[in-house]
Amino acid sequence: MHPDYQEDLGNEYTFVHESAVHQTIFKNKLIIEDTAVTIGIGPCVVDYENGRRFVLVSQIPIPDSVFFSSSPVVDQYIADTKERNYWIVDKERDSLYGPMDIKQFTLRKILLKIPRQ
Repeated sequence: MHPDYQEDLGNEYTFVHESAVHQTIFKNKLIIEDTAVTIGIGPCVVDYENGRRFVLVSQIPIPDSVFFSSSPVVDQYIADTKERNYWIVDKERDSLYGPMDIKQFTLRKILLKIPRQ
């Protein structure tokens, strides 16, 4: 499927809109334990704020479509498919925080000292 729209978020992260229910944020060629992987948050990213260092993401996962990585090394990022999830992408450290509920998300933003965007 070819994207209808995509946006470069910096540091090789990309937002891709392919349909109303298939919107993802990902980075290709991340190296984990000497293995090249694609890591991301997807479908369905419903909102995001892109800052210099962090991307703040709101996601409603679609059952059987939760995409997180092509590597079992990062399998801790499997999303809850029943609720809205929140994520923080640290573009400088290639780190994903999430999935989180709104309370965890708010606390993590404070802990990471993320300024209001």
